[in-house]
Amino acid sequence: MRRTSFKNSKTGWFIGSFPEALFSVNFEVGIRSWKANTSELIHYHKLADEINLILEGSCLFIFGKHVEKCQKDDIIIVERNEKCKFVALTDTKLLIIKTNSDQYDKYIAET
Repeated sequence: MRRTSFKNSKTGWFIGSFPEALFSVNFEVGIRSWKANTSELIHYHKLADEINLILEGSCLFIFGKHVEKCQKDDIIIVERNEKCKFVALTDTKLLIIKTNSDQYDKYIAET
């Protein structure tokens, strides 16, 4: 038996190839939160598909000119090599699952 706390996670990831997590190279699981009107840079993953479950709030997933407005209980799947920008419209919390775990598999895209 081993016990840890989600508070030990500096970035919200608690399963995957992170020091504070249950170690796995097969997948990652994290819970991330954003304040209203904050965003992530346009980025993509070369190795992983990313499944996003909106737990709280509303947000945008922007794929080039295509915009998906999402709210609680929506699931957005971002496939590998697909460039995406995330924008929190309100305080937003996501459960994120990635199909491979490589903490360096995040590439900032040119706009």
